[in-house]
Amino acid sequence: MTDTPRTPRALWPLVHAERAALATDLAELDEARWDTPSLCAGLTVREVLAHLTAGASLTAARWFAGVVRCRFDFDKQVEFRLREQLGSDAGETLRRFRRVVDSTTTPPLPVVAMLGEVVVHGEDIRGPWASVEPSRWTRSPTWHTTTRVPTSSCRRGNERPGCDWR
Repeated sequence: MTDTPRTPRALWPLVHAERAALATDLAELDEARWDTPSLCAGLTVREVLAHLTAGASLTAARWFAGVVRCRFDFDKQVEFRLREQLGSDAGETLRRFRRVVDSTTTPPLPVVAMLGEVVVHGEDIRGPWASVEPSRWTRSPTWHTTTRVPTSSCRRGNERPGCDWR
């Protein structure tokens, strides 16, 4: 059986490559840039990275336990898990992210959603400064026409290609 671009086996290397590229892009940021508001409403660059770390660290069982702990308040669950992964400073937050770059751990989501998370939130992180090269996926016309991954930033109404999934 050959891998198509949408099989988990074919998608995990793409997720890992996007995470690695994001970690590389963030390596030289000074502390002030880490505290810059991201394009993800209400979150700084460092907080969005902690959110990505949380997603790459959660098993389905831990995800569900967190949902129960937060009394099925999914926004509270996201905030809780983000705070778990937020380091005491930017360097620690980035080190935590680097540890999960090659992770295949996932909450109960398809792998394509994990790819969507790192691409969309990667752009949320990179967006505040134009000098950082955008993800190859957001430059690709086929990404927008062949992949529709509903993300929280799209639901909030951010204007971005690919947010027309409704």
